[in-house]
Amino acid sequence: MSDAPAWVTYSGVCLGIYAAITGTAGLLVALRAQQRAGNSKLYDERRQIKTRLIDTNSVIEGLGGIIRTSLQSRLNSLSATIGALSGPAVGFKQQVDADLVAVNSLRTRIDALPVDSVNSMSLEELENFGTELHDINSRAIALRVRYQAALAEDDQRRRDHEMMWNTGR
Repeated sequence: MSDAPAWVTYSGVCLGIYAAITGTAGLLVALRAQQRAGNSKLYDERRQIKTRLIDTNSVIEGLGGIIRTSLQSRLNSLSATIGALSGPAVGFKQQVDADLVAVNSLRTRIDALPVDSVNSMSLEELENFGTELHDINSRAIALRVRYQAALAEDDQRRRDHEMMWNTGR
């Protein structure tokens, strides 16, 4: 057989068993860490979706008011300069009507989202939900920006008209 003393053989067997146990424990710890990382990613995605949902609802709820304010501002501004029943006023009113329909469509789309099941969705379902929510939010923000710009334009038109009126007298 071997010329090695018996203690060397036994220590080799013991160290081999110890290494097998340590390797198995390391594998279990790594698997648990990977599972926790996946759960953490799901948690983060759910939290982001809930935050975006609140933000999107807030934007949509404010759209009706800013659109109506913008319409009134535009009509007042145009009536002071070229007339409330002019082509630009009628065109703006038609755009407002179409955008109010779009706001209702966005509200319908957000109400159709499965908000109650966000906590039970898989990562892929959450990503699809997030994509739909991002699209709704982008459209709502675009409408808000358009009407904020219209209000700023009306304010500038009023200032220009007042300046012209004051310097003309």
